[in-house]
Amino acid sequence: METGVSRKMDLALQLFSLHDELRENPHGTLDWVVSQGFTSVEVAGFTHLGAIKFANELHRRDLSCVGIHGPCVEVYQQIDKFTHWCRRMTHLFACNSVVVFRDPESMGNREHYPESELSYYDRLAGVLADVCNELSGDGIRIVFNIPLNYWFPRI
Repeated sequence: METGVSRKMDLALQLFSLHDELRENPHGTLDWVVSQGFTSVEVAGFTHLGAIKFANELHRRDLSCVGIHGPCVEVYQQIDKFTHWCRRMTHLFACNSVVVFRDPESMGNREHYPESELSYYDRLAGVLADVCNELSGDGIRIVFNIPLNYWFPRI
């Protein structure tokens, strides 16, 4: 088995794992990612550079984007606004996957979501299905990320 960083890997690095480093030194961190042999990344935020400049920095280093973290999904949010963001960002970063999250802090907030957890997730699944249906014609895939203990009822 070959070792070392001289080879190119068909393995993407999730940039969230380097969020502190990216915040402090985005250029140096991206240079380090390339020096480790990575050619693909999953984008999780744009640092102080903003989306356009961050996408340009990836392109300048020949780093391809396999997916991008989207905003947290809310049952009550406007689907049109969210799908527009997904289309814009997947075009900018030349990828076809958007990873979406549900903010764990607000999951159990009964004041904001008075219905039961199960009915909340039924509604959330409906929103995600609508988003997927809307974006599937554009070849955009939604990947939903949620802590397991929030999705399944506690035993």
